[in-house]
Amino acid sequence: MMHRKRGWAVAAVLLVVLQLLLQTRVAHIVQQNPTVTVTLSSPLTAGQLAAAREWEKSNANTQAVTASFWSEKAAAVSADSDRTAEDVTCIGFDGTAQDCLPVEYLQGTAPGVVGQQCAISSTLAWTLFGSYDIMGLTVALDRTEYFISGVFKSKSKTLLYPAQSGFTHAALRGLSPDTPKTDAEQWAAATGAGKITAITYGPQKAWLAQAACALPALIVGLALVVLLLRFICALPGVLHGAALFALALAFAWAVPHFLQALPGWLIPGRWSDFSFWPTLWTKIMDTCNGNMK
Repeated sequence: MMHRKRGWAVAAVLLVVLQLLLQTRVAHIVQQNPTVTVTLSSPLTAGQLAAAREWEKSNANTQAVTASFWSEKAAAVSADSDRTAEDVTCIGFDGTAQDCLPVEYLQGTAPGVVGQQCAISSTLAWTLFGSYDIMGLTVALDRTEYFISGVFKSKSKTLLYPAQSGFTHAALRGLSPDTPKTDAEQWAAATGAGKITAITYGPQKAWLAQAACALPALIVGLALVVLLLRFICALPGVLHGAALFALALAFAWAVPHFLQALPGWLIPGRWSDFSFWPTLWTKIMDTCNGNMK
């Protein structure tokens, strides 16, 4: 009996530790995936950008979809101290900076879309200045100077700055969580942004992570169900039947609520569609890997 109690205690501690680890990891995944991000077949021109912004304000945008555009390139970035960092990942954006580069800021804030401001990674800040306390100092990219508005946490050398054209990606908000692919393609057609070649389903990936975070609670729930069934089996005849009937009612009540909590892309259009279930795992992996499926 003593060994059994110790075993339950160890299992409980392991479940708590697992829950804490999962919550930390899930919080990071959710913070890194705020939008559905699409890759465009060709860079967006200034005219296409203006048309997309005009469409966002029009009555045709019934879902209130908004887009933040960005692209990246490798370039050299220099500082007043005559230090230069090569092969810096330079991300030009238009829209919401945090949607284009979801990061945690150690100092300051993200740059705005207007003005000569930029934000740099902690690694780049240390390379160029040997410090993170560098708000208001300047760096130069392509012979243009930018005032540093913030320093964000990153192990790579990265610079975030406002741009006007040449965007190859769009981070979209306002899409239906059940049909993100269809909504994204309709957005691209309506705005004239061009063909979409890849989609990263950020909110769907975050949902899967949050579902995985419920794994310890699910294990505990299953253990309680087993104990409950063992208790019911030990009851005398009449009570045994009544308890099973009550359990069946509880199950029938819980199933619709459970299905309602699931996103539409995890539920078949017809329950008789047996071809849906073999491809479900593929759908989940495509969501995580950013494929067009």
